[in-house]
Amino acid sequence: DYERKLHSNYEHLQDQITRCSTTIEQKRQLQEQIQSNIEQIHNDVEQIQKTILHEKKDLNQYQHDLERCTTSLTQQEDLVHVLTQHNDEIERIIQERRQQINNLENELIKLDDMLINSFLHPSYNLHSNLSAPQQYNSLPSTTSPLSLSTGTTTDVLMPVRLQFVNSTLWKLCPSGIWV
Repeated sequence: DYERKLHSNYEHLQDQITRCSTTIEQKRQLQEQIQSNIEQIHNDVEQIQKTILHEKKDLNQYQHDLERCTTSLTQQEDLVHVLTQHNDEIERIIQERRQQINNLENELIKLDDMLINSFLHPSYNLHSNLSAPQQYNSLPSTTSPLSLSTGTTTDVLMPVRLQFVNSTLWKLCPSGIWV
């Protein structure tokens, strides 16, 4: 009886040892799996950190590019402002020049009127218009009472001042077209 009991205990202990061995093996396998998972997680974390670092570098580059673009845009806006001011100044100067030319034309008309009204005044010089275009004559040459007795239709009596103005206009605008 004692032997049987002993044998029964032995088998029972043997079963417990087998179960414990199996449990230990399962725990060992689980531990290895957990360790493998931990290593994989570490690798994943490292990869994520590398990705984050790379994205930070990209973000910094984008930030730098944005700052450069903003600076460039500001410079271009400043340049547009300067060019607009320059164009406005040029337009103002052109308007002043047009006004000066208009004033000069008005003076020429007054001088022409004075010439017509007082063409026999002794302060007039004989002037030949052979070197100047026909549009400089204030009166048509074919019907002009100022034509010389020599028969040349382009010769007229002009005041000295008008001769100077005509030559100045001719130098400024050789085409003879004044705005």
